[in-house]
Amino acid sequence: MFSNEQMLLLVLFGALLHSWLGAMLRYVWRHRQTAPGFQFWAWSEGLLGMAYLVMLVFFLLPNPAILLASTLLLTLSPLAYEHGLRRFFDDARLLPAWGGYAIASAGLLLQAAAMLWVDDVALRRATVNGSSLLQLLWLWPQVWLARRARPYAQPLRALLWGLALLAALQGWRVYDDIRQSLSGQVEAHDTLVGLVVLLSLMVSIMRSLTDLVLVHARLEAALLATQATLAQRANTDSLSGLASRHAFEHALQQLPDSQPPQHVLLLIDIDHFKHINDSQGHHAGDRTLALLGGLLQAQLAAGELAGRLGGDELAVLLHGNPQRAANFIRQLQQAIAEQGGDFTLSIGISPLHGGSDYLRAYQHADQALYAAKHAGRNRAYQHDGQLTLPMLQPA
Repeated sequence: MFSNEQMLLLVLFGALLHSWLGAMLRYVWRHRQTAPGFQFWAWSEGLLGMAYLVMLVFFLLPNPAILLASTLLLTLSPLAYEHGLRRFFDDARLLPAWGGYAIASAGLLLQAAAMLWVDDVALRRATVNGSSLLQLLWLWPQVWLARRARPYAQPLRALLWGLALLAALQGWRVYDDIRQSLSGQVEAHDTLVGLVVLLSLMVSIMRSLTDLVLVHARLEAALLATQATLAQRANTDSLSGLASRHAFEHALQQLPDSQPPQHVLLLIDIDHFKHINDSQGHHAGDRTLALLGGLLQAQLAAGELAGRLGGDELAVLLHGNPQRAANFIRQLQQAIAEQGGDFTLSIGISPLHGGSDYLRAYQHADQALYAAKHAGRNRAYQHDGQLTLPMLQPA
């Protein structure tokens, strides 16, 4: 299919391309943020480049030792790539590493034995091509398992197709070599070797691009995870587990306005919270806030929200009318008693028309909270827009 001159040029081009790809990947690894294992992918391409250079020397100076050196480099390249997969996808359930080393070692021994003691040219080619085929068949499921390990590993799908085509072509070469050996009609040259070199070059380009895409996808996934963590920290109070003041107020301001009001705003203060901190220590105050935060979360219905505005001041958004607030407070008091909480609450309540009504509702709830404290604490007061009235008195 290819003349000797064309094969020589093809091998030279392969040596240059693999060497350039290896150098490019190594540069990216040295000077850019990549990931564990990437350097082995660079080495894999570099080994292929060296193998083709040695093969070029073999064309000029035919010698079994030179051919064996080229074979050794070609055998090491898939091992390096597989090791890179294991490092890059460190928690992927790949096939055991010893399998790849066993296949590579057995292949090298068989090829060396064939070069030394087998006179049949077709059978020697079958040994070399068969060893390469076994490595491809071992590498394919490793890539497939790695692709399933992470959502961002989907670009490996294209590489799987390339490896499958290369394995199919190598399989046909093995079949053709065995057929020639059995028939006794041995061709002096492997007619498919040029096609294999071309396809392997295409797979190498595809593999290098896939490596770069994988690194970008991994970094992007890590960035998104970091952004989500930062957003979680910004929107959640770490002590109480409730929404932060910014997140709570932002959520309320997004509510559509309604008439009559469809929501209720509660402002909650822990009675004598400063005394708890001073007499029992700040850790006791922290435990009280954490307990109350968990109990508030447990009482909320879908779409309702609780937040910590600062210190011991908490706020709750409820859907419904003041009766929903009364039921919520009773359930909360019962939950505190069941958990052995030794604290009481003062609560201010105001109807909320919607997002544009938040500041007015907050002022009214704050006035109601002040009235509850002034009346002796451990009670809930409601501001109906005109007057602040008691809603729940201590039992």
